[in-house]
Amino acid sequence: FFLSLIFLFLLFYNVRLMEIYDVIIIGAGAAGCFAAVCLSEGAPHLKIRILEKTRQPLAKVKISGGGRCNVTHHCFDPSKLIENYPRGKDFLRNAFSRFQPQDMIDWLSRHGVEVKVEKDGRMFPTTNRSQTIIDCFLSLLQKRNVPLSLECEVVSLVKIGDQFHLELKSGEKIQAKQVLIATGGLQKSYALAEGLGHFIEPAIASLFTFSLQEEWIRDHSGFSVPSARVSLQGFPLEIQGPILITHWGVSGPAVLKLSAFAARWLFAQDYQAKLFVNWTGLAEAEVQEALFLTRKQLSSKKLEITPLFSFSKNFWKAFLAQISPSLPNLTWAQVSKQEIHKLTALLTRTSFTMIGKSLNKDEFVTSGGVSLQEVDPKTLQSKKVPGLYFAGEVLNIDGVTGGFNFQSAWTTAFLTAQSMLQTIRINSV
Repeated sequence: FFLSLIFLFLLFYNVRLMEIYDVIIIGAGAAGCFAAVCLSEGAPHLKIRILEKTRQPLAKVKISGGGRCNVTHHCFDPSKLIENYPRGKDFLRNAFSRFQPQDMIDWLSRHGVEVKVEKDGRMFPTTNRSQTIIDCFLSLLQKRNVPLSLECEVVSLVKIGDQFHLELKSGEKIQAKQVLIATGGLQKSYALAEGLGHFIEPAIASLFTFSLQEEWIRDHSGFSVPSARVSLQGFPLEIQGPILITHWGVSGPAVLKLSAFAARWLFAQDYQAKLFVNWTGLAEAEVQEALFLTRKQLSSKKLEITPLFSFSKNFWKAFLAQISPSLPNLTWAQVSKQEIHKLTALLTRTSFTMIGKSLNKDEFVTSGGVSLQEVDPKTLQSKKVPGLYFAGEVLNIDGVTGGFNFQSAWTTAFLTAQSMLQTIRINSV
């Protein structure tokens, strides 16, 4: 009898000690921290806590853009903005009409962070330091007394009645009225959502560079072309933009964008494919006309000393040698019509054998995550578990390089915060 009383007392004591929060946010990345800041801004009285299983909050913000943080993109038309998302385009259509890059720029400005735009549309803090964004968020969380618990992994998340019950790896148990999962885009980050019955699209790499078989191209690492066109045999999309030759193949904005749109197709091909490069970015007829004009105007000049289409001399010489080892030593007057045709074809459709991928570490993004069919696009709330929300890369949303992935994180986090606040207001009436 006495043992039973002691057991009941201990059980009651534990329940009383279990902390109850208005909102628990799992994940201290871009989406998680921004959502917490927006929540505390909208309702300072809320009891909020962020749980992060690593020792470094905002880790991806820290390394993005080479340590400068490509915070968003200079595109303020939602209909154009969504075209930069291989997955999540339709889901984000309404979201961007409510919170888009200009809204994020204005929010940052109100909190003392100014941003600048670069020629390609990418936007960075004027300090050129990602730490500026990190300091802004962390100082606001501290100012508003929002605890950020590091090395604090959630091992169990269940909903009982109208409360979420969480157990941490340390053994601590807490409750929450609402929960936001913002754990990022790695496969291991989906376990909690999956445990609550959500379908997970398998995570695969999205932004990556191409490893090529041809040695001659890899010998010119560091050479770049400002406006090339790249495509894959069997995949119905051609991308135009800068490309960069690396010691393993090709990279650059055009290649990364192509990798994003073709991510699942390339995964199915085991990253074995035929890559085509139009080095000029021009139509075949335009290139051929330019070559015949050059032959007429520079007839006495050797080809090897007259590089065209922004080619370096070394790359131009190696490129010509792909047609014939003797071609670089000919004068333009000695070039036959047939060789002009061959050069035109090579310039506009050089074929390479893709033999694998290399991750673009600074911009590491995955395709995959919580199925968008199971999330309300207006509120970011789960359609299966009321009170459960998702934001950021944990969703099956990914954008091309250029600040688009951060913008989807800011947007989904902001709308999540507004939805949670609305629910709290309704329940408090």
